[in-house]
Amino acid sequence: MRKKILIVLFLLLLLSTGQALAGSFDVDPRYSTVMFKLKNPSGHLVGFFGRFEGTVGLNEDNSRVVNLKAIVDTASVSTAQSQRDRDLLGDDFLAVKKYQTAIFTAKKILDGQLTGDLTFRGKTKEITLTYVLGEATPDLSGQKVAAVLLQGKVSRKDFGINFNPKLEGGGLLFGDEVGLVVELRGVLK
Repeated sequence: MRKKILIVLFLLLLLSTGQALAGSFDVDPRYSTVMFKLKNPSGHLVGFFGRFEGTVGLNEDNSRVVNLKAIVDTASVSTAQSQRDRDLLGDDFLAVKKYQTAIFTAKKILDGQLTGDLTFRGKTKEITLTYVLGEATPDLSGQKVAAVLLQGKVSRKDFGINFNPKLEGGGLLFGDEVGLVVELRGVLK
């Protein structure tokens, strides 16, 4: 009986030590970026979301992402053009009166790749993003800061964004694919 108790205590000690060594961080929006780009005839429409939050979990030696969740306030969109921003807030695009957030939750994580659910405009679709995890380094105050860069593409049509006026000379105003570039930074716990 005593041997069984010792084994159980030893296993609990191992499990608790592994969890204590694993790092995680809350996303600091002051040093993070959520950017999108959409092809148009003259190049790309580029925009940012200014309000978002999230958490990133790392493995024991802080070399891989093991979980990730991010929530974006879609009303915080900015393209540096106020009329376009108002258009994007409307029902043809972000529909912020009805859908205030976009949420990504990772489900499967391999080296350099995250697959998860993106919930946006009332629809949930599985998407895959590549990721690069930077080395955790001390900031000016000595706190260890970690960063993860995510990149990928989604189809705007998958989320019910079908508005796409025809151009006079032929063709459509927008492409279907929306590029995502997200850099999440925070202080390791």
